[in-house]
Amino acid sequence: MPPIGDDERRARIVRLQQAMRAQGVQALYLDASTTSFYFTGLRLRGSERLHGVVIPAEGEIAYITPAFEAAKLQTMISLPGRIQCWHEHEDPIALVLETVRAMGHAAGTIAIDPVTPFFTFDGLRRAGRISLSSRGYCASRWTLPIANILSWPPARMPPPEVSP
Repeated sequence: MPPIGDDERRARIVRLQQAMRAQGVQALYLDASTTSFYFTGLRLRGSERLHGVVIPAEGEIAYITPAFEAAKLQTMISLPGRIQCWHEHEDPIALVLETVRAMGHAAGTIAIDPVTPFFTFDGLRRAGRISLSSRGYCASRWTLPIANILSWPPARMPPPEVSP
């Protein structure tokens, strides 16, 4: 069986973005995980430093990385996207939210990969002054369980529709 290539990963992102739009989700944050590898082909190791990917419901993905890792990251990515860097004296959590806002979403819903470390999830929750709910996505033939959904500004969210 041939290895999974960029065309397949782009198709996965398209299906994910369709599901996000159907669910009213503006962006998905993926931490350094097998999920980010599944969608982008980027293999990152978990770290105490925030490394991740933001996939908007429409448009180009963005990679979040410490500034000192940017040159290395550039050699590792195969799918195009903006590289957003943070310096040691800056807040990487704020950069994730700024990245989503720069994608044209001043308010809305961010889905978060359930394997995201709690300190990152909680930091996003606090920094965005956002509320929490739980849902999952079904797109095409695969299901991506996104357990953590953040909405900003806080609002009551309707119960999710269940897809077979």
